[in-house]
Amino acid sequence: MEARLSSIIRQWPKDAARPWVSFPKMLQSSFQSRLQKMNPVEANEQLQSLENLVNNCYSKKYEPNPAILQPKFQPNYYEQILSIRPKKRRRYSWLGWFFRD
Repeated sequence: MEARLSSIIRQWPKDAARPWVSFPKMLQSSFQSRLQKMNPVEANEQLQSLENLVNNCYSKKYEPNPAILQPKFQPNYYEQILSIRPKKRRRYSWLGWFFRD
């Protein structure tokens, strides 16, 4: 089961909107301890659900309405969210504090 969980974690896509959040790391730390406490049937069901999420089974089965993905008030709303990247902070040496722009 641990090998199956690590396989799922390796396949998990990166979050383009929040690159600083690591959902796979959270899965690794919290789910691994929970799997050991579950009975084998329940653990298998949980792992199957994670595999379905990784493989987009639910997205294919329950395809969202295009009107939801492109709202009339702002059709490019979701594309704009994904295009936002956090700005990198400039680092200064101690001397740079005196001569910042």
